[in-house]
Amino acid sequence: MAIRDGLDLEFADKRSPGKKIMKLRPIRLDGAPMDMATSVKRNLPIAAYCVGFLFWIIPVLGHIASAPIFAIGGILNLVELVLVVTDPEGRRMGDKMAGTKVIEVAE
Repeated sequence: MAIRDGLDLEFADKRSPGKKIMKLRPIRLDGAPMDMATSVKRNLPIAAYCVGFLFWIIPVLGHIASAPIFAIGGILNLVELVLVVTDPEGRRMGDKMAGTKVIEVAE
């Protein structure tokens, strides 16, 4: 989840499958190519929610431990959604942390 925009795979083309279908591309503001470290920074707020699932597979104690992780991840995802809609450039928290933005492309 966190490295999806930094994978150097021909079919991925440095973007997630959803971005490819929507003809969007994440780019770095400094002009450098997207890499794994930038992708992790960019997707960390969204991936935080997924960490809860790692604990969820542990019976009882894992379920208890995952509850606050899901809560924090849910809040982060809500903030991300609000920022995409309200930010003039459409940049979410992850984009601001990583110095990236998503642009429309012809391909």
